[in-house]
Amino acid sequence: MTETIVYPVASNLLSKLGECLFAPIGRQFEYVLCYKSYVEELKNGVKELENARQRVQSSVDEAVYDGKLIHVDVKNWLKSVNEETEKADNLLKRNESAKDACFRGWLPNPMVRHPIGRKVKKMAQVIQGLHKESQNNIFRKVYCANTPIGIVTAATSTARSAQRKEDVLVSRASVIEDVIKAITDDKVCVIGVHGPGGVGKSKLMEDVERRVKEEQLFDVVATTNVSRNPDLKRIQAEIAYALGLTLVNEETAYGRADLLCKRLEKDSEKKILIILDNLWTKLELKEVGIPCGYNNKVRGCKLLLTSRDRHVLYTEMGSDREFQLSELEHEEACTLFERTVGDRVNDLEFKIFVNRVVENCGGLPLLIISVANRLKRGDLLEWRDASTNKEGSDVKSIVEFSYNNLKDERIKALFLVHALFSQGLGTRDALIYCMGLGLYKKFSKTIEDARDKLIMDRRRLLDSSLLLGNYGRDRLSMHDLFIDVAISMHDKFIDTEWNALVGREDFGFNEWSKYDIRKCTAMSFLNVGIDEIPEKLDCPNMRIFLLIEQNRSLKVPESFFESMQKLQVLDLTGLSFTSLPSSMEFLENLTSLSLDDCHLEDVTALGKLKGLQFLSFFRSEITRLPKEIGELVELRLLNLSRCVMLKVIEPGVLKSLVNLEVLNMSYSFNWWEAEDETPRSNASLAEFKNMKKLTTLYIGIPHSANLPRDLPFGKLNKHEILIGDCWGWQFEDESRTLKLKLDSGNLLLEQWVQRCLQRAQDLHLVGLRDNHNIHDLCFQDFQELKHLHVQNSPSLQYIVHSTEDIQCTAFVRLESLFLNNLNNMEKTFHGRLAPESFSKLKIVKLDNCGEIKYLFPSSMMRIFLPLEDIEISRCHSIKQIVVDAEVDEDGDEIDVDPEVKSYNLRWLTLRNLPKMTNFYKIIDHSVVLFDRQQLIKLQSLEAMTVEKCHLIREVFDLEELTTSGDVEILCRLTRLTLSGLPSLERIWNKNPRKALCFRNLEALKVQNCENLRFLFSSSMAKALVQIKEIEIASCVLMEEIMYVQEEELAEATTTDTLEFPLLTSLSLVELSNLKTFSYGKYCIHCPSLTRLTISKCPKMMIFSSFKGRQQLMTSDRGLQQAFGRINSSLSLPSFFNEKVHFPSLEELKLSSMCQLKRIWHNQLHEQSFCKLASLTIELCENLSHVFPSNSMDMLPSLSKIKAIGCPSLEALFEPISHSFEKRQKPLVFPALREMTLLNLSGLRDILKSDCEVTLAFPSLMEVNVRGCHSLTYLFSSATVEALDKLAMLDVSCCNNLRGIIVMGEGKGKTLETLKFHQLSTLKLGDLENLISFRLVSCASDGLHPLFDEKVKFPNIESMEISHMNNLENIWLDDLASNAFSKLKTLVVKYCEKLSFIFSSYTMLTRFQNLEKISITDCGSLEVVFHVQELDFSEACPTRTFELRELVLTRLPKMKHVWSGHPQGGLTFGHLRCMEIVECERLKSLFPSSVAKSMTQLEELLVRECGVQEIIVEEDKVEMNARDLFFPRLTDMKLLELPDLRSFYRNSHTSTWPLLKKLQVRHCSKMRSFSFACEFQSCQGTSTIENQLALFSFEKVIPNLKRLTLMSEDVTMMTQQHHYVFRDLIELDLACYHDENVGFPSDFLLHRFPDLEVLSLSYSSLEEIFPEDVCGHGGATSYGELTDMETPLKALKNLQQLELNKLCKLQRVWKDGSLMAEILKQIETLLISECSSLSIVLPSPIAFQRLTELEVKDCAGLVHMGTCSVMTSLVHLTWLTLRNCGAMEDVVTDDGNGIEEISFPKLRRLILDGLPSLKSFSTVNCTFMFPLLWYIIVKQCPKMNIFCNGALSTPGLHEVRLSDEDYEGRWEGDLNTTIQFLST
Repeated sequence: MTETIVYPVASNLLSKLGECLFAPIGRQFEYVLCYKSYVEELKNGVKELENARQRVQSSVDEAVYDGKLIHVDVKNWLKSVNEETEKADNLLKRNESAKDACFRGWLPNPMVRHPIGRKVKKMAQVIQGLHKESQNNIFRKVYCANTPIGIVTAATSTARSAQRKEDVLVSRASVIEDVIKAITDDKVCVIGVHGPGGVGKSKLMEDVERRVKEEQLFDVVATTNVSRNPDLKRIQAEIAYALGLTLVNEETAYGRADLLCKRLEKDSEKKILIILDNLWTKLELKEVGIPCGYNNKVRGCKLLLTSRDRHVLYTEMGSDREFQLSELEHEEACTLFERTVGDRVNDLEFKIFVNRVVENCGGLPLLIISVANRLKRGDLLEWRDASTNKEGSDVKSIVEFSYNNLKDERIKALFLVHALFSQGLGTRDALIYCMGLGLYKKFSKTIEDARDKLIMDRRRLLDSSLLLGNYGRDRLSMHDLFIDVAISMHDKFIDTEWNALVGREDFGFNEWSKYDIRKCTAMSFLNVGIDEIPEKLDCPNMRIFLLIEQNRSLKVPESFFESMQKLQVLDLTGLSFTSLPSSMEFLENLTSLSLDDCHLEDVTALGKLKGLQFLSFFRSEITRLPKEIGELVELRLLNLSRCVMLKVIEPGVLKSLVNLEVLNMSYSFNWWEAEDETPRSNASLAEFKNMKKLTTLYIGIPHSANLPRDLPFGKLNKHEILIGDCWGWQFEDESRTLKLKLDSGNLLLEQWVQRCLQRAQDLHLVGLRDNHNIHDLCFQDFQELKHLHVQNSPSLQYIVHSTEDIQCTAFVRLESLFLNNLNNMEKTFHGRLAPESFSKLKIVKLDNCGEIKYLFPSSMMRIFLPLEDIEISRCHSIKQIVVDAEVDEDGDEIDVDPEVKSYNLRWLTLRNLPKMTNFYKIIDHSVVLFDRQQLIKLQSLEAMTVEKCHLIREVFDLEELTTSGDVEILCRLTRLTLSGLPSLERIWNKNPRKALCFRNLEALKVQNCENLRFLFSSSMAKALVQIKEIEIASCVLMEEIMYVQEEELAEATTTDTLEFPLLTSLSLVELSNLKTFSYGKYCIHCPSLTRLTISKCPKMMIFSSFKGRQQLMTSDRGLQQAFGRINSSLSLPSFFNEKVHFPSLEELKLSSMCQLKRIWHNQLHEQSFCKLASLTIELCENLSHVFPSNSMDMLPSLSKIKAIGCPSLEALFEPISHSFEKRQKPLVFPALREMTLLNLSGLRDILKSDCEVTLAFPSLMEVNVRGCHSLTYLFSSATVEALDKLAMLDVSCCNNLRGIIVMGEGKGKTLETLKFHQLSTLKLGDLENLISFRLVSCASDGLHPLFDEKVKFPNIESMEISHMNNLENIWLDDLASNAFSKLKTLVVKYCEKLSFIFSSYTMLTRFQNLEKISITDCGSLEVVFHVQELDFSEACPTRTFELRELVLTRLPKMKHVWSGHPQGGLTFGHLRCMEIVECERLKSLFPSSVAKSMTQLEELLVRECGVQEIIVEEDKVEMNARDLFFPRLTDMKLLELPDLRSFYRNSHTSTWPLLKKLQVRHCSKMRSFSFACEFQSCQGTSTIENQLALFSFEKVIPNLKRLTLMSEDVTMMTQQHHYVFRDLIELDLACYHDENVGFPSDFLLHRFPDLEVLSLSYSSLEEIFPEDVCGHGGATSYGELTDMETPLKALKNLQQLELNKLCKLQRVWKDGSLMAEILKQIETLLISECSSLSIVLPSPIAFQRLTELEVKDCAGLVHMGTCSVMTSLVHLTWLTLRNCGAMEDVVTDDGNGIEEISFPKLRRLILDGLPSLKSFSTVNCTFMFPLLWYIIVKQCPKMNIFCNGALSTPGLHEVRLSDEDYEGRWEGDLNTTIQFLST
């Protein structure tokens, strides 16, 4: 016995001893013996890490170029990589130089190998760890996106409003308050404001939007002006812009709406407000992309609308609440007038006219402001006229007066041109139109002069209130009232009279008389939805014609322009032209032509428009600019911006445009050829030498090699020139921007580059190699440079390097300096600088400049003084921002004022600076960021961020601050962020008594400061009077937020209060040692605090303690010991006691607080928590109750309670004692609206009490209960009496729940009936022990109905019952008549014992309003409608039910839908859709009387059932041949019904005149179809052969559009009849399994002349349209000969081909086959589950129309097609490949040596479930995707590169991982991104 015990013990001891002794020894030998493998492992690891670093760095560089903020984690990783890689390199160098062998190389040298091997092994682990870290999700998107304008954040809420609150008029303020209340009301979804034009609705919306953002009432706010002619694209774009969603790459309105809808639905958890201003008629929300129901009712967000017409709001948009905005009362109107006109009203000479002038304006703010602006500078005569002329104050007179007051005819004409654009007009288009009309002829020496004059003229119109907008806004609009007046004018316009016609929706060409059209001088159609243009328009006086429609199918007739010889301006936007109308050659006076957003194939006709001066192709699909464009020698402006498909500009075109002044090629052509290349097929940069007048140029040049030497770019006034392939576009209208990637060393020496450098205002440089400083790059100095960006230039050491004896003048206009990735940068400046150098510098940003140790020496303080923004990151050597001159070793000099009193610095950001110690280096060696003297000088600092500066111990040194009088320290600092400071011990020390410190600090965020023990002292807290937001996270040693100093603790009395008057948000997260906010005698008062979050603070038991630190620790220990003996929760410490006062707190969240045992004290301050509206308690494991017994009085505003995952929670309310019963009042939560209880395993009661206490929730609307397994009931009957507003009840997964409502016993009133007046939605699921909804306390476990006669839901609309396996009966027959009278939707799922739904006709009458019934997986259900016991007579009234949809699925025992034979007393005349699936015992569907009543049935699906007949005959129901069954049926599917013998046994013939879709499959016991000649009486017959078929084509189905035919149907039709299906559009051929039955080619070619969609499915076909029908002399399968031309004509309309489950299909077509010809006209090809198919597109074919190709679930598919085939897919826009397990690549090589494959129109590419896919293509050629913007790569584990060749995807900026992935991943380019995803 002893041995059996001792031996294993000894063995284990020896084993452990061996491990401890020998394992370390073994490791030491490994360092020697495995030395070389360790070294090789390290080399490989360094190489892999370097690849990862380059990939991440590329993404970072691109993001930096775009102005994005890089994630701190990414920056830190790059820093660590640089450091560790350098160490690894040094280690490897040591290895190379070390002698690692001895005994003449025979043996390894252990003395050398051991220490190096050990270090190499450890270093390899570090390198591998960094490489693994690069695969984290954070590296997929390295930057922080800029916050979209619609996202409401703390920054937007605190933004200062330009308008003061007192400036809002009283009447408008009242309406604003009403609107604000309405939009924050959960019951209201759509709010409308209506009033006459000019009353100020749009201004009101601006004020509401500002209020919403200031008060953060919503998370997202999007605003758009709908206007009279809604432009769907603009509306979508404005909403998307507010959301930060990009729609620019999605062309179709449907696609944009889909993206917008998905985004809004994705943000469903957020509160979203969409403001639709200026509605004139109904707007279909679905078309815009706003989530809505079938009735256009918005879902998931709030709508705020304005319209002149209340009918539009209430009737057409379904507004829930409307507010009228009326005209101003006289007093308010006078106030507005006086405020606008200014001091003039104080002059008595003018004041006497004010009342009459205002009266004449009728109270309309628009007129009041317009008149006031006019009179602001008017003389006495104008004032007198405005006061006496009442007629002059209507809209027309005011507009005409302001118009006539313009004097200048040019500005008047400009006003009239703006009237053509109800949606606003931008400067670019206004310039083209007005220059084309000749309005600026005398200013048009240059386009720039004209543009400047145009801008001034538009400002003049703004000043006159004739236009809306502001000086800084490009797009200016005009009020609708003013537009109507302007259009109706007949004033002089250019050289003729203004006669304008503006198209409206449903009002255009056909509604105007020939006379009006003939005298018309201006005509405009702006997105009004016209669908046809007349052949010719007789408009001899037309000067400007604008047709802007996003309609590619709208065609302009050839002769349309024949009578418009005087036309000067033409805009055709959003159309499609194969070639331009021939009549355009008559437009000899045409000067301006805009063909924007068009599809253009041939534009050669433009060469005939010799007088054309302005030509725009903005964002058009044009591939070639022909030589004829070169004939437009008068052209002055050419806009090719965003023409991404433009690949060819024929040689000589640009050279010929000698008068060109403006050329915009941004996001466009960059296929430049060398000047000496022969033969040339494309444009050369040398052609620019002929453009002597060029002043403005936007151009991209991908490579700097072979650039011409004397380009004329140095004289340009405006330009954006991009040289290199790494740049993005900026579009700064007024700047000269130059971006250079220096691939070759000679580029900077070119004269034209030097001239550009000399005049550049914005310069970006990448790749400087042999240059040590920037200043020397430009020989004539950077005379005009304002912004300098330098990155990735390892040789650069200085920005300026001057000799010691020569004073240098440099960068005198520079405003911003950005330096990035300059590894050898030592200093910014070296040597002596003149005083004017850098004198205007305001912004300096450095990133990853490894050698720089400080930014400025104190001798260059003059440069530092004007700086406003400093940002430094990843500069690993920097120690100080400013270093004292004595410390500066080189003694750089500059003339400087020695007395510096203050700095101008406003923003300071320091990130990832491991050696940073001080802001200003002085003699001592402290690590305080700001010493006391520097703090006095930082009077302008507004925001500061310090992150990952590891040495900083203290931020602000305030101790012994020498001040005279009251000195303000950092008085403008509003935001302070400190993060990742491991050495930080305190932020600030004592607050000096004579200094006012940080008095304007509003936001303080501190995180990851491990050594910080408190946030601020009590004296400092008193100074933070403006603090609004405090956020503290992950500070592991922090024990208290506020430290009370000993001297103050001694001085404080018990009543001292410390107040944070403006604090609105406090967040304490992951503070593992935090015990309290503060110790001591202070009461904490936060009168403005609205949000408080405390999470993961496990030691925090009390928010603020009266006790001192030692007292609290002692009491804590005592409490811990005694806690187990205490049962009463009243003796537990309260988290919030009487010491805290939060009168405005609205939202409280307590999470993961394991020490939290009691939340509230019973004796709180009277007003504390009185406004608390939302309470969330989660994962608090020791909390037993949420509310104290007096909480009803304490929390009167609580509207939302969430309790989640608190296992010890026994009840929401603490127990109530007998003494409380004397109160005689119910405990009421008056405002509680939402209660959520999730996963509370210990919850037994809502309220636990030993006395009779009534709990009341009079406002409760929504209850969600799940996973509360100890709960036996939810509410008592007494509580139910007060649940008057309960609208939604969802209870699930509560294992011990026996009843929802428990009926009380004993004294008091007994509730006769439970009535839930407002309950509209009820969901009960997975309640395995539920006895009944209404549980009587004495109820046994026997069978009970779910609802008895004492339960009423008079307003319930939706009910769902699921997973209740013990439920046998839902309700009793004797329900009250109104118990469920409004129920519309009933869903029953997984109730195994339920045998019927409605047990009787009487029961059914209780549910007459049911619209949808869905019953699924109820294994015992036999009958749905149980009505057989009644015998209907004539006296019995006929009842029609509202049922519209009936779905019955997987009911294996169901025998009848309707039991018995209702015989006419029961009708279902509203039923529209019926689906019955997998009901094996069901023999028939409808009794004949029920079927006869179904006059509205539209869709019928029966699948996999035992049905023998659809309609069963009733004995007592008479039918005749004229009776109709289902006359409105449009879609019928009878699938897999092997027992079906007849539709109706009585041989009744029905007709379906509206039937459009018909599928009959595998109904083997009867014929499917017959024709008219077969009809005969079949009564008395029983054989299948003599039975009538299901359908007759001629009489039964006259309008069929979609049909499914089996092989036997086709055989029957082919052999006996020649019926032609002339209206059929879609055909599905299925079930060709017999190898002896061939493909029905002839049948298809002769029976379906209008066929558009052909689907082939469930067949064994090996070939489609086999070779014998192609004119090779073979016979068809039906004995006829055919040629190629005839079948093509027969299928001329075929557009879509679907191939599904063709298991033997090996190819789609072969060369020369009919199928190959058919595919030329196919637009959509869908292939699925064709397992034998190995390649889809095997040989070249001209896909002239294919736009969409989808292939999925083809197991044998290896490739999609060859290179040659893919070049033919020129129109493909959508390619989807899913679940093809064998696919290795999409495009495979065919050996033809193709150099480039382009998908010119492909926009969407989806690769999903392709486990063998290695790449899109292994072919080494160039792949071009000019329009690709959407790509999904999902479940492609072997794909590690997209393609081997060159790749161009200019519009792609993300790779998505699923349809729901809205952010995507991007690593700079597609190949790199795929490589990253593969790792």
